[in-house]
Amino acid sequence: MAGITNLVDGGARIYLPLLAIAWEASQAVVAWIFFAALLPWAVGSLFAGAVIDRRDRFAILRAVNLMRAAGLGIAAAAAFLFPGQLAVLLGLAVVIGTVDMVGDICAQSLVADLVEEPARTAAYGRMASVQTVLGVLAAPAIGGLLVAAPAWLALSALGIVSSVAVFLVKGHAVPGAGPAREHRSSSILTDTGIGLKTILHSSWLGRTAVAVGVMNLASSATMAVLVVYTSRSLGASAAETGMLLSAIGVGSSVGSLTAARLSASLGFRAAVMIGALGIALGLVSPVIGTSMIQLGIVSVLGSLLAPLFGVNLISMRQRMITPDLAGRVNASFQLLGIGSAPLGALIAGAVSAVVTDKAVFAACASLAIAALVVCRPWSVGLLPRLATQDQGDHRVREVPS
Repeated sequence: MAGITNLVDGGARIYLPLLAIAWEASQAVVAWIFFAALLPWAVGSLFAGAVIDRRDRFAILRAVNLMRAAGLGIAAAAAFLFPGQLAVLLGLAVVIGTVDMVGDICAQSLVADLVEEPARTAAYGRMASVQTVLGVLAAPAIGGLLVAAPAWLALSALGIVSSVAVFLVKGHAVPGAGPAREHRSSSILTDTGIGLKTILHSSWLGRTAVAVGVMNLASSATMAVLVVYTSRSLGASAAETGMLLSAIGVGSSVGSLTAARLSASLGFRAAVMIGALGIALGLVSPVIGTSMIQLGIVSVLGSLLAPLFGVNLISMRQRMITPDLAGRVNASFQLLGIGSAPLGALIAGAVSAVVTDKAVFAACASLAIAALVVCRPWSVGLLPRLATQDQGDHRVREVPS
C-alpha cells in the first residue's frame, strides 16, 4: 500500500510543475505549485498529529487514500472540461500535499506501534527503501512521461492507481498503543502543543529540527528552480528531467537498503555525518554540474549516502517517544523540519527572477551546509524522557548512541 501511495504522490509532485511548464507557465507559477504542495506541512501537521494519536491510525490511512483518489478524479474532470487552467494544478497540489503529510506522519507512528525498538532502525530503513524505489525512483520518470499525454488522461491514470490503495489498508488500532489510549484529560487544542513543547525542551531534538528545517527550505528552493533550469538552461526534455530524478532515486534506494547495516557498523554519529555529507553533495550538484550527466553523477553519489541521515534521525527520535505521543511528536518535528519548505519554494521563485539559477543553487547549498555545521545533529548529548498523556514533566535522560 505504501508503495502505491508513494508512487502516485511522487509522480504527481513532478508531473504538476512539468505540466505547468508545458502550459508555458512562468517560473513564479511553478514555484507556487511547489508551495501549494508543501503548504499542508506548515499549517496542518500539528492538528494531524493530535488526531492521529486519538483515532485508529489504520482508519486514517484508509480515509487519506480515499481523499487522494477522489482529488485526482475531480482534477481529471476539471482538466477535461477546463483545459489549461493552472488553478486546477494548484488545487490538486494542495490535496496531494495534504494526503502526503497525513500519510507520512501516520506511517511513522504505526512503526512505533508495530515494531519493537531494537528492530526499528531496520524497519525505517525498509520503509525508506520502499518510499525511495517507488516515490523517488519510479515516480519522477512516470511523471515526466505523463506530460506527453492529455492532462485529463494522465490524472485519470494516477487516480485509478491511487484507488487501489484504498482497498489495501488492512488492520485496526493496536491495543495499548497510541490511539487505543484515552484522551479525556485534555482537549485536541492542548494536544497539538504537547509534541512541540517536548521538542523545544530538548537540545538535540530542537537542533535537529532546525537543521532539517533549513535543509528542507534549501531543498525545496533548489527543486523549484531545478525543473525549470534543466529544461530551459540545459535543454532537457520533461522525460529526461524525470529520468534524472529517477537516477537519483536509484542511489537513494540502494542507500536505504543498506542504511540499517551500515549504521550498525558505523554507529549513530558517523552514520549521520556521512548522511549529511550526502545531502550536501545533492545540493551542490547543480552548482558544479554543467550538463545533465555531470549533474546526475554528483546527485546520485549524494543520494547513496543521504539515507543514513534520515533513517538514523527518525529511529533515534522514535526511541524517545511513547506510542501515545508518537503522532504529536512526529507531527511537531515535521512542522519544524518540513514546514519551512513552502517558504523555500516561494523565495526561489522570487529570487530567480532577479539572479541566475546558479546563484540560487549556491545560496541554498551554503545555507544548508551552515545549518549542519551549527546544529550538529550527529551530536546527541541528553535526550528527553517524554511525558505520557497524563504527565507534564520534560525530564531528560542520557541515551547512548
